[in-house]
Amino acid sequence: MSDLLSALQVGKRALLAQQFGMHVTGDNIANANTPGFSRRRLNLESINLRKFPYGTIGIGVNVESVQRLRERSYDTQIWLENSGLGRWQAEEKYLQQIETVFNDLNGSGLSDSFNEFWNAWLELSNHPQDMGVRSSLVEKTKILTSRFHLIDKQLTDFSTSISDDIEKKVQQLNDYLEQIAAINRQLCSSQFDQTSHGLKDNRDKLIDEISKLIDVSIVENEDGTVDLYNNSLLLVSGQNTVTINVTEESSGGALVTKLQFSSGSSLDVQNGELLGLLNLRNTLIPAYKSKLNQLAANLVKEVNNLHQSFYALDGSTDNPFFTSDNVLASNIQIDASIEADLSKIAISSDGNPGNNEGALALNGLKEKKLLANNTQTIQEFYNELISDIGTQSWKVTYERENAETLVQ
Repeated sequence: MSDLLSALQVGKRALLAQQFGMHVTGDNIANANTPGFSRRRLNLESINLRKFPYGTIGIGVNVESVQRLRERSYDTQIWLENSGLGRWQAEEKYLQQIETVFNDLNGSGLSDSFNEFWNAWLELSNHPQDMGVRSSLVEKTKILTSRFHLIDKQLTDFSTSISDDIEKKVQQLNDYLEQIAAINRQLCSSQFDQTSHGLKDNRDKLIDEISKLIDVSIVENEDGTVDLYNNSLLLVSGQNTVTINVTEESSGGALVTKLQFSSGSSLDVQNGELLGLLNLRNTLIPAYKSKLNQLAANLVKEVNNLHQSFYALDGSTDNPFFTSDNVLASNIQIDASIEADLSKIAISSDGNPGNNEGALALNGLKEKKLLANNTQTIQEFYNELISDIGTQSWKVTYERENAETLVQ
Protein backbone atom coordinates (compact mmCIF):
# COMPACT_ATOMS: atom_id res chain seq x y z
CA MET A 1 0.00 0.00 0.00
CA SER A 2 2.79 2.41 0.91
CA ASP A 3 4.41 1.82 -2.46
CA LEU A 4 1.11 2.55 -4.16
CA LEU A 5 0.64 5.79 -2.19
CA SER A 6 4.21 6.75 -2.94
CA ALA A 7 3.61 6.20 -6.63
CA LEU A 8 0.46 8.29 -6.49
CA GLN A 9 2.34 11.10 -4.73
CA VAL A 10 4.98 11.01 -7.45
CA GLY A 11 2.26 11.33 -10.06
CA LYS A 12 0.52 14.10 -8.13
CA ARG A 13 3.71 16.13 -7.80
CA ALA A 14 4.41 15.65 -11.49
CA LEU A 15 0.95 16.84 -12.47
CA LEU A 16 1.16 19.86 -10.16
CA ALA A 17 4.60 20.78 -11.50
CA GLN A 18 3.45 20.50 -15.10
CA GLN A 19 0.28 22.41 -14.31
CA PHE A 20 2.36 25.18 -12.80
CA GLY A 21 4.54 25.08 -15.89
CA MET A 22 1.45 25.62 -18.03
CA HIS A 23 0.55 28.65 -15.90
CA VAL A 24 4.04 30.09 -16.47
CA THR A 25 3.80 29.43 -20.21
CA GLY A 26 0.34 30.98 -20.37
CA ASP A 27 1.59 34.04 -18.50
CA ASN A 28 4.46 34.40 -20.99
CA ILE A 29 2.08 34.18 -23.94
CA ALA A 30 -0.44 36.59 -22.42
CA ASN A 31 2.26 39.21 -21.78
CA ALA A 32 4.17 38.76 -25.04
CA ASN A 33 3.36 42.36 -26.04
CA THR A 34 3.38 43.89 -22.56
CA PRO A 35 6.04 46.65 -22.39
CA GLY A 36 8.75 45.79 -19.89
CA PHE A 37 7.62 42.20 -19.29
CA SER A 38 10.42 39.64 -18.91
CA ARG A 39 9.78 36.06 -19.93
CA ARG A 40 9.73 33.50 -17.09
CA ARG A 41 11.11 29.97 -17.10
CA LEU A 42 10.09 27.15 -14.76
CA ASN A 43 13.03 25.32 -13.23
CA LEU A 44 12.30 21.77 -11.99
CA GLU A 45 14.36 19.46 -9.78
CA SER A 46 14.25 15.80 -8.89
CA ILE A 47 13.57 15.32 -5.18
CA ASN A 48 14.40 12.91 -2.34
CA LEU A 49 16.22 10.03 -3.89
CA ARG A 50 15.02 6.82 -2.31
CA LYS A 51 17.35 3.89 -1.67
CA PHE A 52 16.38 0.35 -2.58
CA PRO A 53 18.43 -2.83 -2.34
CA TYR A 54 18.82 -2.74 -6.08
CA GLY A 55 19.64 0.95 -6.31
CA THR A 56 18.25 4.46 -5.83
CA ILE A 57 15.46 6.25 -7.63
CA GLY A 58 13.82 9.65 -7.32
CA ILE A 59 10.41 10.07 -5.83
CA GLY A 60 9.15 12.74 -8.16
CA VAL A 61 9.67 16.27 -9.33
CA ASN A 62 9.49 19.58 -7.54
CA VAL A 63 9.33 23.20 -8.68
CA GLU A 64 12.71 24.66 -7.81
CA SER A 65 12.09 28.23 -8.97
CA VAL A 66 10.57 30.51 -11.56
CA GLN A 67 13.45 32.26 -13.26
CA ARG A 68 13.15 35.73 -14.77
CA LEU A 69 14.92 35.67 -18.12
CA ARG A 70 16.66 38.99 -18.64
CA GLU A 71 19.87 39.41 -20.59
CA ARG A 72 21.64 42.24 -18.77
CA SER A 73 24.21 42.82 -21.52
CA TYR A 74 21.31 43.35 -23.94
CA ASP A 75 19.70 45.80 -21.49
CA THR A 76 22.96 47.71 -21.21
CA GLN A 77 23.17 48.06 -24.99
CA ILE A 78 19.54 49.14 -25.24
CA TRP A 79 20.07 51.77 -22.54
CA LEU A 80 23.08 53.09 -24.44
CA GLU A 81 21.14 53.30 -27.71
CA ASN A 82 18.11 54.81 -25.92
CA SER A 83 20.31 57.64 -24.68
CA GLY A 84 21.60 58.37 -28.16
CA LEU A 85 18.11 58.27 -29.64
CA GLY A 86 16.79 60.59 -26.93
CA ARG A 87 19.50 63.15 -27.64
CA TRP A 88 18.99 63.23 -31.40
CA GLN A 89 15.19 63.35 -31.11
CA ALA A 90 15.39 66.34 -28.76
CA GLU A 91 17.78 68.24 -31.02
CA GLU A 92 15.92 67.36 -34.21
CA LYS A 93 12.60 68.63 -32.85
CA TYR A 94 13.92 72.15 -32.30
CA LEU A 95 16.44 72.37 -35.15
CA GLN A 96 13.70 71.69 -37.68
CA GLN A 97 11.73 74.59 -36.19
CA ILE A 98 14.81 76.83 -36.18
CA GLU A 99 15.36 76.05 -39.86
CA THR A 100 11.90 77.41 -40.67
CA VAL A 101 12.75 80.67 -38.87
CA PHE A 102 15.64 81.28 -41.27
CA ASN A 103 13.77 79.92 -44.29
CA ASP A 104 13.96 82.34 -47.23
CA LEU A 105 11.95 80.20 -49.65
CA ASN A 106 8.65 81.99 -49.03
CA GLY A 107 10.05 85.45 -49.76
CA SER A 108 9.82 86.71 -46.18
CA GLY A 109 13.32 85.83 -45.02
CA LEU A 110 16.22 88.03 -44.03
CA SER A 111 17.92 87.56 -47.41
CA ASP A 112 14.94 89.06 -49.21
CA SER A 113 14.79 91.93 -46.72
CA PHE A 114 18.48 92.64 -47.33
CA ASN A 115 17.95 92.64 -51.10
CA GLU A 116 15.06 95.09 -50.76
CA PHE A 117 17.22 97.29 -48.51
CA TRP A 118 20.16 97.41 -50.94
CA ASN A 119 17.85 97.96 -53.92
CA ALA A 120 16.21 100.88 -52.11
CA TRP A 121 19.60 102.64 -52.00
CA LEU A 122 20.07 101.95 -55.70
CA GLU A 123 16.63 103.38 -56.45
CA LEU A 124 17.50 106.46 -54.38
CA SER A 125 20.66 106.95 -56.45
CA ASN A 126 18.38 107.36 -59.48
CA HIS A 127 16.06 109.82 -57.69
CA PRO A 128 18.18 111.55 -55.00
CA GLN A 129 15.61 114.20 -54.08
CA ASP A 130 12.41 112.14 -54.42
CA MET A 131 10.67 112.03 -51.05
CA GLY A 132 8.60 109.04 -52.12
CA VAL A 133 11.76 107.04 -52.83
CA ARG A 134 13.25 108.19 -49.53
CA SER A 135 10.10 107.09 -47.72
CA SER A 136 10.34 103.71 -49.45
CA LEU A 137 13.94 103.35 -48.22
CA VAL A 138 12.79 104.00 -44.65
CA GLU A 139 10.01 101.42 -44.97
CA LYS A 140 12.36 98.82 -46.46
CA THR A 141 14.79 99.51 -43.60
CA LYS A 142 12.04 99.05 -41.02
CA ILE A 143 11.06 95.74 -42.64
CA LEU A 144 14.69 94.64 -42.41
CA THR A 145 15.03 95.60 -38.75
CA SER A 146 11.67 93.98 -37.95
CA ARG A 147 12.92 90.78 -39.52
CA PHE A 148 15.97 90.88 -37.26
CA HIS A 149 13.70 91.42 -34.26
CA LEU A 150 11.40 88.56 -35.24
CA ILE A 151 14.18 86.01 -35.74
CA ASP A 152 15.81 87.01 -32.46
CA LYS A 153 12.48 86.76 -30.62
CA GLN A 154 11.76 83.34 -32.10
CA LEU A 155 15.18 82.09 -31.03
CA THR A 156 14.55 83.51 -27.55
CA ASP A 157 11.16 81.79 -27.47
CA PHE A 158 12.82 78.51 -28.42
CA SER A 159 15.28 78.96 -25.56
CA THR A 160 12.38 79.53 -23.17
CA SER A 161 10.55 76.43 -24.44
CA ILE A 162 13.72 74.38 -24.12
CA SER A 163 14.23 75.62 -20.55
CA ASP A 164 10.66 74.54 -19.76
CA ASP A 165 11.34 71.14 -21.33
CA ILE A 166 14.49 70.76 -19.24
CA GLU A 167 12.52 71.52 -16.06
CA LYS A 168 9.88 68.92 -17.00
CA LYS A 169 12.44 66.27 -17.93
CA VAL A 170 14.37 66.77 -14.70
CA GLN A 171 11.14 66.46 -12.71
CA GLN A 172 10.43 63.20 -14.58
CA LEU A 173 13.95 62.01 -13.83
CA ASN A 174 13.58 62.75 -10.11
CA ASP A 175 10.23 60.91 -10.08
CA TYR A 176 11.77 57.87 -11.78
CA LEU A 177 14.64 57.82 -9.28
CA GLU A 178 12.18 57.95 -6.38
CA GLN A 179 10.18 55.07 -7.87
CA ILE A 180 13.30 52.93 -8.25
CA ALA A 181 14.28 53.63 -4.64
CA ALA A 182 10.73 52.65 -3.60
CA ILE A 183 10.99 49.37 -5.52
CA ASN A 184 14.33 48.70 -3.86
CA ARG A 185 12.60 49.29 -0.54
CA GLN A 186 9.87 46.79 -1.42
CA LEU A 187 12.38 44.19 -2.54
CA CYS A 188 14.10 44.51 0.83
CA SER A 189 10.89 44.25 2.85
CA SER A 190 9.56 41.06 4.43
CA GLN A 191 6.56 41.12 2.09
CA PHE A 192 8.63 40.70 -1.06
CA ASP A 193 11.53 38.36 -1.64
CA GLN A 194 14.24 38.94 -4.20
CA THR A 195 12.38 36.89 -6.82
CA SER A 196 9.54 39.42 -7.11
CA HIS A 197 9.68 39.51 -10.88
CA GLY A 198 6.89 42.04 -11.40
CA LEU A 199 8.73 44.61 -9.30
CA LYS A 200 11.93 44.01 -11.20
CA ASP A 201 10.12 44.37 -14.52
CA ASN A 202 8.71 47.71 -13.36
CA ARG A 203 12.15 48.78 -12.18
CA ASP A 204 13.82 47.92 -15.49
CA LYS A 205 11.05 49.72 -17.37
CA LEU A 206 11.83 52.81 -15.29
CA ILE A 207 15.51 52.46 -16.15
CA ASP A 208 14.48 52.26 -19.82
CA GLU A 209 12.76 55.64 -19.39
CA ILE A 210 15.70 57.14 -17.50
CA SER A 211 18.11 56.00 -20.22
CA LYS A 212 16.18 58.15 -22.71
CA LEU A 213 16.89 61.19 -20.52
CA ILE A 214 20.51 60.61 -19.48
CA ASP A 215 23.23 57.98 -19.79
CA VAL A 216 22.94 55.43 -16.96
CA SER A 217 24.38 52.16 -15.72
CA ILE A 218 23.44 49.85 -12.85
CA VAL A 219 25.00 47.53 -10.31
CA GLU A 220 22.79 44.65 -9.15
CA ASN A 221 22.98 43.72 -5.48
CA GLU A 222 22.52 40.29 -3.92
CA ASP A 223 19.26 41.33 -2.27
CA GLY A 224 17.68 42.05 -5.67
CA THR A 225 18.05 45.84 -5.45
CA VAL A 226 20.06 47.95 -7.86
CA ASP A 227 22.33 50.95 -7.55
CA LEU A 228 21.92 53.42 -10.41
CA TYR A 229 24.79 55.52 -11.76
CA ASN A 230 25.19 58.43 -14.13
CA ASN A 231 28.72 57.61 -15.22
CA SER A 232 30.56 57.61 -11.86
CA LEU A 233 27.87 59.59 -10.02
CA LEU A 234 25.54 57.59 -7.77
CA LEU A 235 21.87 58.43 -8.33
CA VAL A 236 20.14 55.62 -6.43
CA SER A 237 21.78 53.58 -3.69
CA GLY A 238 19.47 50.99 -2.22
CA GLN A 239 16.55 52.90 -0.77
CA ASN A 240 18.21 56.31 -1.05
CA THR A 241 18.18 58.69 -4.00
CA VAL A 242 19.52 62.10 -4.94
CA THR A 243 17.51 65.12 -6.07
CA ILE A 244 18.56 66.90 -9.25
CA ASN A 245 17.94 70.63 -9.64
CA VAL A 246 18.01 72.96 -12.65
CA THR A 247 20.22 76.00 -12.11
CA GLU A 248 21.38 78.92 -14.24
CA GLU A 249 24.79 80.55 -14.08
CA SER A 250 26.17 83.58 -15.87
CA SER A 251 28.97 82.74 -18.28
CA GLY A 252 30.39 85.30 -20.69
CA GLY A 253 27.35 87.52 -20.26
CA ALA A 254 24.92 84.69 -21.04
CA LEU A 255 22.89 82.41 -18.78
CA VAL A 256 24.00 78.78 -18.90
CA THR A 257 21.64 76.05 -17.71
CA LYS A 258 23.14 73.34 -15.50
CA LEU A 259 21.87 70.26 -13.70
CA GLN A 260 23.11 69.98 -10.14
CA PHE A 261 22.64 67.86 -7.05
CA SER A 262 21.60 69.44 -3.77
CA SER A 263 25.27 69.23 -2.76
CA GLY A 264 26.15 71.61 -5.59
CA SER A 265 28.06 69.13 -7.76
CA SER A 266 26.94 68.82 -11.37
CA LEU A 267 25.28 65.91 -13.13
CA ASP A 268 27.61 64.41 -15.76
CA VAL A 269 25.24 64.42 -18.73
CA GLN A 270 26.92 62.93 -21.80
CA ASN A 271 23.88 61.60 -23.66
CA GLY A 272 20.09 61.47 -23.67
CA GLU A 273 17.29 63.98 -24.16
CA LEU A 274 18.71 66.26 -21.49
CA LEU A 275 22.06 66.47 -23.29
CA GLY A 276 20.25 67.39 -26.51
CA LEU A 277 18.20 70.07 -24.77
CA LEU A 278 21.23 71.45 -22.90
CA ASN A 279 23.23 71.53 -26.14
CA LEU A 280 20.47 73.53 -27.81
CA ARG A 281 19.96 75.86 -24.84
CA ASN A 282 23.61 76.50 -23.95
CA THR A 283 25.49 76.10 -27.25
CA LEU A 284 23.58 76.02 -30.52
CA ILE A 285 20.97 78.75 -30.04
CA PRO A 286 23.44 81.17 -28.35
CA ALA A 287 25.80 80.60 -31.32
CA TYR A 288 23.04 81.40 -33.81
CA LYS A 289 22.02 84.50 -31.85
CA SER A 290 25.64 85.61 -31.63
CA LYS A 291 26.05 85.44 -35.42
CA LEU A 292 22.78 87.28 -35.89
CA ASN A 293 24.01 89.98 -33.49
CA GLN A 294 27.31 90.23 -35.40
CA LEU A 295 25.36 90.68 -38.60
CA ALA A 296 23.22 93.46 -37.14
CA ALA A 297 26.13 95.25 -35.47
CA ASN A 298 28.32 95.19 -38.59
CA LEU A 299 25.47 96.39 -40.78
CA VAL A 300 24.86 99.35 -38.47
CA LYS A 301 28.55 100.16 -38.17
CA GLU A 302 29.29 100.12 -41.90
CA VAL A 303 26.11 101.92 -42.99
CA ASN A 304 26.53 104.61 -40.34
CA ASN A 305 30.21 105.14 -41.15
CA LEU A 306 29.34 105.84 -44.77
CA HIS A 307 26.10 107.71 -44.15
CA GLN A 308 27.71 110.08 -41.64
CA SER A 309 30.36 111.05 -44.20
CA PHE A 310 27.80 112.42 -46.70
CA TYR A 311 25.57 115.49 -46.81
CA ALA A 312 21.80 115.49 -46.25
CA LEU A 313 19.35 117.60 -48.27
CA ASP A 314 19.40 120.23 -45.55
CA GLY A 315 23.20 120.46 -45.77
CA SER A 316 23.84 118.67 -42.49
CA THR A 317 26.34 115.84 -42.11
CA ASP A 318 27.39 113.29 -39.50
CA ASN A 319 23.84 111.93 -39.38
CA PRO A 320 23.61 108.27 -38.22
CA PHE A 321 21.21 106.19 -40.30
CA PHE A 322 20.76 103.56 -37.58
CA THR A 323 20.66 103.94 -33.82
CA SER A 324 24.16 102.89 -32.84
CA ASP A 325 24.10 102.18 -29.09
CA ASN A 326 24.84 98.53 -28.15
CA VAL A 327 23.39 97.15 -31.38
CA LEU A 328 21.85 93.67 -31.24
CA ALA A 329 19.47 91.81 -33.50
CA SER A 330 16.79 92.45 -30.89
CA ASN A 331 17.13 96.26 -30.93
CA ILE A 332 18.51 97.29 -34.33
CA GLN A 333 16.47 100.22 -35.62
CA ILE A 334 16.56 103.19 -37.94
CA ASP A 335 17.54 106.42 -36.24
CA ALA A 336 14.52 108.42 -35.07
CA SER A 337 15.78 111.61 -36.72
CA ILE A 338 15.83 109.89 -40.14
CA GLU A 339 12.32 108.54 -39.72
CA ALA A 340 11.06 111.95 -38.59
CA ASP A 341 12.77 113.96 -41.35
CA LEU A 342 13.47 112.26 -44.68
CA SER A 343 15.74 115.13 -45.71
CA LYS A 344 18.26 113.82 -43.14
CA ILE A 345 19.05 110.86 -45.39
CA ALA A 346 22.56 111.80 -46.52
CA ILE A 347 23.78 110.71 -49.98
CA SER A 348 25.52 113.79 -51.41
CA SER A 349 29.31 113.90 -51.45
CA ASP A 350 29.53 117.66 -52.11
CA GLY A 351 26.34 119.12 -50.66
CA ASN A 352 24.62 119.26 -54.05
CA PRO A 353 21.06 117.86 -53.57
CA GLY A 354 21.27 116.03 -56.89
CA ASN A 355 24.49 114.21 -56.01
CA ASN A 356 23.96 110.46 -55.62
CA GLU A 357 27.44 109.15 -54.74
CA GLY A 358 26.44 108.29 -51.17
CA ALA A 359 23.52 106.16 -52.31
CA LEU A 360 25.77 104.26 -54.73
CA ALA A 361 28.39 103.78 -52.02
CA LEU A 362 25.79 102.48 -49.57
CA ASN A 363 24.37 100.12 -52.19
CA GLY A 364 27.93 98.93 -52.83
CA LEU A 365 28.31 97.75 -49.22
CA LYS A 366 26.55 94.53 -50.22
CA GLU A 367 29.64 93.53 -52.24
CA LYS A 368 32.24 94.40 -49.60
CA LYS A 369 33.94 91.82 -47.36
CA LEU A 370 32.94 93.19 -43.98
CA LEU A 371 32.65 90.11 -41.74
CA ALA A 372 34.70 87.07 -40.63
CA ASN A 373 37.94 89.07 -40.64
CA ASN A 374 36.98 90.79 -43.88
CA THR A 375 36.57 87.51 -45.78
CA GLN A 376 32.78 87.51 -46.21
CA THR A 377 30.10 89.88 -47.41
CA ILE A 378 26.99 90.36 -45.32
CA GLN A 379 25.09 87.94 -47.55
CA GLU A 380 27.88 85.35 -47.47
CA PHE A 381 28.03 85.54 -43.69
CA TYR A 382 24.27 85.05 -43.44
CA ASN A 383 24.33 82.22 -45.99
CA GLU A 384 26.96 80.44 -43.92
CA LEU A 385 24.74 80.76 -40.84
CA ILE A 386 21.82 79.21 -42.73
CA SER A 387 24.12 76.47 -44.03
CA ASP A 388 25.39 75.70 -40.52
CA ILE A 389 21.83 75.32 -39.24
CA GLY A 390 20.84 73.14 -42.19
CA THR A 391 23.91 70.93 -41.81
CA GLN A 392 23.31 70.49 -38.10
CA SER A 393 19.66 69.66 -38.72
CA TRP A 394 20.59 67.10 -41.39
CA LYS A 395 23.17 65.54 -39.07
CA VAL A 396 20.78 65.04 -36.15
CA THR A 397 18.11 63.58 -38.45
CA TYR A 398 20.68 61.14 -39.82
CA GLU A 399 21.82 60.18 -36.30
CA ARG A 400 18.22 59.84 -35.12
CA GLU A 401 17.37 57.48 -37.97
CA ASN A 402 20.45 55.36 -37.22
CA ALA A 403 19.63 55.27 -33.50
CA GLU A 404 16.04 54.22 -34.22
CA THR A 405 17.32 51.34 -36.34
CA LEU A 406 19.59 50.17 -33.52
CA VAL A 407 16.88 50.43 -30.87
CA GLN A 408 14.43 48.45 -32.98
